[in-house]
Amino acid sequence: MAERKRVIWCVAVLLTIAVCAAPVAEAQLREPEQRFFISIDGGFQGGSQQVQNQAVTPDVFGEDQITKTDHNIDHTAAAGRVSVVARLWGNLGFGLGYTVSSEAGEGVVTVMVPHPIFYNRPRTASTDLTDLRHREDMFHFQAVYIVPLPTDRYILDRAQLQIFGGPTVMTVAQAVVTGATTGEVGPPFAAVTLHDVQRQELTTTGLGFNVGMDFAYMFGDSYGAGMFVQYAGGSLDFEGRGGPSEVTVGGIQFGGGLRFRF
Repeated sequence: MAERKRVIWCVAVLLTIAVCAAPVAEAQLREPEQRFFISIDGGFQGGSQQVQNQAVTPDVFGEDQITKTDHNIDHTAAAGRVSVVARLWGNLGFGLGYTVSSEAGEGVVTVMVPHPIFYNRPRTASTDLTDLRHREDMFHFQAVYIVPLPTDRYILDRAQLQIFGGPTVMTVAQAVVTGATTGEVGPPFAAVTLHDVQRQELTTTGLGFNVGMDFAYMFGDSYGAGMFVQYAGGSLDFEGRGGPSEVTVGGIQFGGGLRFRF
């Protein structure tokens, strides 16, 4: 629900900018002279979620040993962005973008080990993990509208504003727990110790969407600086040993960097 509100907020902001820019179209405007627009940015991505995963080790003292993991996937991480836009006709263009973010996630592993003597009386052991890596690679395909700005106003004579949106191909790598090695404390076998946790990195790909805007100020004819804000993401299913787990990908991304125009 919180993620949906962020998306609605982002779309509302973009629509407001477009509506406000419409009356300006009657003033002295310019069509961009350049054909290609390149953005290279550093920034951040926000968002977090809890994901549960379960692994089963069969036939331990005649029962199943259950390993449960509560992942805390923190999407709030540094992000890099590269975008190339080709102006096709008038103020309309087509863009290709790429963003990447990576974060070492945290988790709590709880192992339920069957009792060697009594049936249905498992012992538990748990530990904290801090290296459940989460990486997101996103490839954006965008329809781009270059908002016409007046040429006779201070600052705006060198400014450029783009509004864009389209589908996003998302590839996510997520480290999950696949099992654990335990040891017996000894009679009366009331407790176990947790020696080692086995991990596996799962990778999956899916489709999401992106929408956002980019503002640039050109210091020269072909170079400048700018900033961007966008929502990019969706949700993917990971097929782990304990069944599918839905993972939210992406979120609100923002940052700034270099702009080149040709």
